[in-house]
Amino acid sequence: MLLLIMSLFILAMASVSASDVSDISDNQEIISEQDSISEDIVSESADLSSADLESTEDADSIASASESDDSKLGSTEIESDPLSEDETTKESTSIEASSSSVVYGNDYSVTLKDKNGNVLSGKNLIFTFNGNNYTRTTDSNGVASLKINAAAGSYVISVLFEGDELYESSSSSTKVTVSKASTNISTATKYAVKGETYSVVLKDKDGNVLSKKNVILTYNGKTYNKTTNSKGIVSIKITGTVAKTYKLTYKFAGDEYYKASSGSVSLKVKMATSLTGASTVVKGNKYSVTLKNANGNPLSKRTVSFTINGKTYKKTTNSKGVASLKISLASPKAYDLKVKYAGSSYYGASEKDVSLFVKTPTKIINSGNSIGKGTKYYLTLKDSSNNVLSGKTVTITYRGKTYKKTTNSKGVVSLKINSAIGKTYALKYKFAGTKYYGPSSGSVNLRIKNATTLTGPASTTIIKGNAYKVTLKGDDGKALAGQKITFTFNGKTYTRTTNKKGVANLTINAAAGKTYKFSYKFAGTSYYNRSASGTINLAVKLKTSLKNSGTVIMNNTTYTVTLKDSDGKALANKPVNFTFDGKSYQNTTDANGTVGLLIDVTSPKVTKLTYKFEGDNKYDVSSGSVSLDVKSDKIFTFKHILAGATKLRNYVEKNH
Repeated sequence: MLLLIMSLFILAMASVSASDVSDISDNQEIISEQDSISEDIVSESADLSSADLESTEDADSIASASESDDSKLGSTEIESDPLSEDETTKESTSIEASSSSVVYGNDYSVTLKDKNGNVLSGKNLIFTFNGNNYTRTTDSNGVASLKINAAAGSYVISVLFEGDELYESSSSSTKVTVSKASTNISTATKYAVKGETYSVVLKDKDGNVLSKKNVILTYNGKTYNKTTNSKGIVSIKITGTVAKTYKLTYKFAGDEYYKASSGSVSLKVKMATSLTGASTVVKGNKYSVTLKNANGNPLSKRTVSFTINGKTYKKTTNSKGVASLKISLASPKAYDLKVKYAGSSYYGASEKDVSLFVKTPTKIINSGNSIGKGTKYYLTLKDSSNNVLSGKTVTITYRGKTYKKTTNSKGVVSLKINSAIGKTYALKYKFAGTKYYGPSSGSVNLRIKNATTLTGPASTTIIKGNAYKVTLKGDDGKALAGQKITFTFNGKTYTRTTNKKGVANLTINAAAGKTYKFSYKFAGTSYYNRSASGTINLAVKLKTSLKNSGTVIMNNTTYTVTLKDSDGKALANKPVNFTFDGKSYQNTTDANGTVGLLIDVTSPKVTKLTYKFEGDNKYDVSSGSVSLDVKSDKIFTFKHILAGATKLRNYVEKNH
């Protein structure tokens, strides 16, 4: 009996142990299934389409259920798989939606927090909206946002945080109502200009222009369906009677994204005006614009403003509708110019933007109103700074013919004149200008006369006290006597009359060692043409002379010359050049103006010796030469004997 009882007890214990093992195995399978279910829930939440989300009964309850399931699963995992002491426990997280409604174009925002309510920054959240997934990163406030660009309606927005090494995953699902954005239509003015367009602008609540939207305009009994351009603008051309007022209504019916807006404005119709003007001006000249009405009639006594180089100037139109502004800005250079007429109660406003290029002025200098037959008439082209302009085309019109000439390196063009003496002809000249230079022109009534020549010395140096002589001749080469010649020297003018040889002279007594401006001219007569020298830089110097020491010299002795000025003053420290026996030498005068050259030849000879002072800024050139007879220094001449006797006598008298 006892044995039977023990056997039954053992069997009972074995049965309990098997059941417990079976229960544990079943429990592990349940945990695995729950894990799978939780993952499926997250996946389904992330993949919900717009249509699926709209059909969800209660998004808040979905989020709550999901969180509840996650909580249970987490609890089960902890019990079935306890963490070791070395592992870190992750913190739970939550996602909070900012609102359940959003306006089209605005942001839908959520905040990610830990279990203690601390915001989590720098975390990636996955938004699922309208069938698409978007990844956004939380900012320093734990906020991540998604801009809503869907049509108005109800949507479910799901947000998933997948978790990381420190934080558990979390998700939310919210039913959100997207509403339309408000709009407004703005008008520019309460008047319109006949024949021109009038515009209205469609914008959203934030002032952003709305393109490709249909706006209905009603004006003067007609309705217009217009589509806004890239700037949100629709326009109509203004008709009607000038000075009358018409009502313009405008309406945007709205669409799936934007609310409707409408309005009206009473428009007074004005007459159109226009401003016309060039795009270039020459510095120093006036820039002009012309103001006219739509009929082409000029508008006088109207204020026109010019804005250029940061300044605004107001000018009044004259009887021809012209307003002008003198331009004195630097050239050549382009400037932005705005010209504006503000309009009146009857006339509409008008304005003109110009890239105004300011050109450098030019001038053409002619060579007078008379010319000698057979000579050239000269024209010189210069800019406003007196710089000559080379390589430019100048047109000359003379006696019915036109000639195109190109300025040379000195800015000069010329035309040879062979017309009859005593006649007068018109000569016109013109430079049309270039991109950088303004035009210039002129004319002269040219009298044809007998040509003359007035010539002076070729040298630009004169000795103080000497006369500067010039000779006047006619075209036939004959001297012209009794004619007035004007000399200008050092700023003063002197008049002299030519003698029977056509010569006139001016004595120069200015201080030596200086250079003076000097010129001379013949003004011409009714028969003879003028002639002139141009400006000469005339150097005034003192005359010098070199005196030699004769034509005979003993070999191995020094030959000397002495340099003096016209007053007999010795000139010291002046270089003198010698040429002797095929060789050149240079020595300097001593305090007495004397300079020497040692004569050393191999045998007695007669040879040429030249000497020259080249002059300097004060003293003129002087030179000379001698046929030098060089005697042998081995032969005693009477001169030598006499010199020796003299020395002997002096010695005896001194010592006895």
